[in-house]
Amino acid sequence: MDPDGGTPGLGDSKLPASDATPLDTAALDTKPSPDTKPPPDTFTGVLHTDDFDTWGFTPTSAGTWGVDGGLGELSVCGSSVAHAMVPGKSWGDVKVSVKLRADSGCNAGQIGLRVRIESLNPCRLYTCVVSIPMKLIGLSKKSSSCGASAALSTQSANGVKYGTWYKMELEAVGKKLTCRLSGGNLSGTVTVSYTDNSNPIMSGSAGIGGYGVTGVFDEFRVEVP
Repeated sequence: MDPDGGTPGLGDSKLPASDATPLDTAALDTKPSPDTKPPPDTFTGVLHTDDFDTWGFTPTSAGTWGVDGGLGELSVCGSSVAHAMVPGKSWGDVKVSVKLRADSGCNAGQIGLRVRIESLNPCRLYTCVVSIPMKLIGLSKKSSSCGASAALSTQSANGVKYGTWYKMELEAVGKKLTCRLSGGNLSGTVTVSYTDNSNPIMSGSAGIGGYGVTGVFDEFRVEVP
């Protein structure tokens, strides 16, 4: 994915391109694992907030980051994937939310959240992105030292478009990940989930990122059960 040593983008596919390798559109994982805790009804403990009045993240890879007018700004093109995390923090079961808007795309048009970013190896993490060109949301995982990422599960998000605000939530509870996208011109909430039973990442920081996109963020929140 870029400088990290893998191929860029969601599930290592450059987007959009008619001759690109198709995404692994694994079916939504609906079978509960016996050692996976059920998600709590609500997350009530807000541990961290960022409204982007100042820059409060640490970039861990490519991208041009900044703040302007109370919005976090990201611009990243070429073959690089951008990640930025809350420094000095680590959470296990967690819900992260943000308002985001992709304004334009170069290759991919992907923007979203990151959770369980390992402090000693920030290349190990989970991501959820909305891809404007492909009109989907997807979960992926970087599981090795700056190696390639793997698509875990995707879900269609028909109607998503550039220049529109959406709200994204990414939950990690036990081994289960759940990502939701709502707002804008969507008729409801789009949800994708996956239970990771293969060397799961169980704790880490949280953050934001994107690939092949210029976009903005607002109202970043970290909550715990």
